[in-house]
Amino acid sequence: MGHGCVFYMRTQPLEHLTLLAVNFLQYEATLLDERKFEEWSELFDDAGTYWAPTTYDQASPLTQVSIFYDDKRMMAQRINRLRHERIHVQSPYSRTMHMVSNVRVMSGIDEAGHFSVGSNFIMVEYQPAVPEGRQRMFAGFYSHELSFDGGAEESLRIRRKKATLLNCDSTFKPAGALLLGPSESVKTALLLKPGRC
Repeated sequence: MGHGCVFYMRTQPLEHLTLLAVNFLQYEATLLDERKFEEWSELFDDAGTYWAPTTYDQASPLTQVSIFYDDKRMMAQRINRLRHERIHVQSPYSRTMHMVSNVRVMSGIDEAGHFSVGSNFIMVEYQPAVPEGRQRMFAGFYSHELSFDGGAEESLRIRRKKATLLNCDSTFKPAGALLLGPSESVKTALLLKPGRC
């Protein structure tokens, strides 16, 4: 991001930055619900990561087991699996609704054009592939570290995303498309992995 654009954005009122963040998070949620997973993954910058911790107070994905901790390469692999014709738990595929609320800017824009945003989420998943169908709900907190890619307001990218489930110390049966985003379990419902949250 150019220094001129960084300076300009740092002079804007908090309300302006909050509106940009709200629009961006709603757009991300829409891509997931419309199963536009490839476009969703392009919201991350090249070094972007997506993390779901196993405990409420987990400080790092590098010091203990996480539900998942994905870079863009791993996201692409999960999306490919989710698209595979033989993934029976997704035939027919799950339908999801992501709702994002209480969006708040947690930090001002630094000199590199980065800033942090917190929000709450509820994700409802309906699995028609399960006998008689199954609907379930997940809730928790998102933390996004965003940056302006290329110096324009409309070019926000995700540097880091963290999804903390309210019941992250519970266990989960295979799901469909949670946080994703994509995956073969709650991760499919969060882009989560099977097993403990």
